Amino acid sequence: MDIFEQHQGTHILQSLDGFAFALSADGRFLYISETVSIYLGLSQVEMTGSSVFDYIHQQDHAELAEQLGINLAQSQSQNMAPSPGSVASDDGSSSSAAGASTPNLDRPLPVMTMNSNTLYKGMDRSFCIRMKSTLTKRGCHFKSSGYRVVLVLSHMRPQYSFGSHGGRGKQGAVSVMGMVAMAIALPPPSINEVRLESDMFVTRLTFEFRVAHCEPRVSDLLDYTAEELTGKNMYTLCHGQDVQKIRKCHIDLINKGQVMSGYYRLMNKSGGYTWLQTCATVICNSKNSDEQSIICVNYVISYAPKTWKMKPWTTKVQIESSARYHGADSRK
Repeated sequence: MDIFEQHQGTHILQSLDGFAFALSADGRFLYISETVSIYLGLSQVEMTGSSVFDYIHQQDHAELAEQLGINLAQSQSQNMAPSPGSVASDDGSSSSAAGASTPNLDRPLPVMTMNSNTLYKGMDRSFCIRMKSTLTKRGCHFKSSGYRVVLVLSHMRPQYSFGSHGGRGKQGAVSVMGMVAMAIALPPPSINEVRLESDMFVTRLTFEFRVAHCEPRVSDLLDYTAEELTGKNMYTLCHGQDVQKIRKCHIDLINKGQVMSGYYRLMNKSGGYTWLQTCATVICNSKNSDEQSIICVNYVISYAPKTWKMKPWTTKVQIESSARYHGADSRK
């Protein structure tokens, strides 16, 4: 027991399906767990102290800077000078002999702020970005080869002050100490088989987010049959308050090739809604890159409300659980 408690932190990190990291106010890695090598093939030692933007796809820099509240234009034009021998690659990233960009220490680096006019509110953030990965095959017919999409679940740490401004700047922006986050690496598109649990089902979507195919097992989880869902658009199936979430996932999927949605509500045919979470991946045909499709693995978070009256989609397990709930098996 003493040995387990001594290595408890290591065991917790190894049990997580991803890696943990902490960023300073200027976007540099203060800490990143050694499990990053398992999911990205990168070195903990090399990443510590480096800028997070050195390991992010260039097309995701603007989104990450907006999430962190960092003025990216100021960072690139004034504070970051390219390393000698740096070369821009075809996929938008840059490489150099030194391996990373060199900061200009003559000027202070821009820091995180919580500005009131930002698109992202609150201290908790959830977003998908592409990070460099030495484990992702290059040259394959996948979007963003050499990168892996990760879901970042983060929390901003504000800088509390007891001065006259109450921790706010001149324009009402809250200063931030940094960010702590958990990064969950999504399954790579090269995986041909995914283990499905009893609360999961697979759908295939068109690029208009219309259901092209659905597994028959969906009738065991939702009050829809596969035929009823086929041809429906996801925007018409989801709850009205979750349309913007679906739209953001749709845009990220087209740009990044893979996305993990947040929790959203799918409207039931008989009333009410069911909470779902979806991992969507753009799959390209290895022989013809123009042939693409979207494969979605859907996780059912909450089931449709059960009634005592048996419905066509009610399974044996649901009947038994409903009977126990109503006390039908406790006759004395």
